[in-house]
Amino acid sequence: MKPVLRTEAIVWRKNQEAIQFLVQCDDEESFYRFPGGTVEFGESTDKALRREFTEEYDLDIQVGDLKFVSEEYLTNGGKIQHRMTLIYEVRLLNQFDEEWRHKEYADVKMVWRTIDQLELKEVAPTGSFQHLKNYFESGTMHLKYGFN
Repeated sequence: MKPVLRTEAIVWRKNQEAIQFLVQCDDEESFYRFPGGTVEFGESTDKALRREFTEEYDLDIQVGDLKFVSEEYLTNGGKIQHRMTLIYEVRLLNQFDEEWRHKEYADVKMVWRTIDQLELKEVAPTGSFQHLKNYFESGTMHLKYGFN
């Protein structure tokens, strides 16, 4: 089993006195996750992140600082996976509405959600919600789940 390397984005804005984070979800909003994807061989994590935003949503981004690293063992499609995710703070270079549809998957969208809204559902990767609650007070963190 080879580890999977992913890169994801934390995008935030202040709107009507509340901080909102940009997350991906399905139409029912049964889960939330940060936008991003798998790093291809020979590709840097920041380049992969820019590619994913362009391919999936036709959005341009500026990749900022690494905010946290998530390392976890999880079950995905019935198989155990070792997943390493580097999560960067990102700034959108395009105007973004309240909802943006994925170009390939009609049931996937990106939406702005507050901490209170995110608290109601599972947020992937594991442990990232706790980090978001203290996002503006903490530095780079390494989150580990599923290890002995």
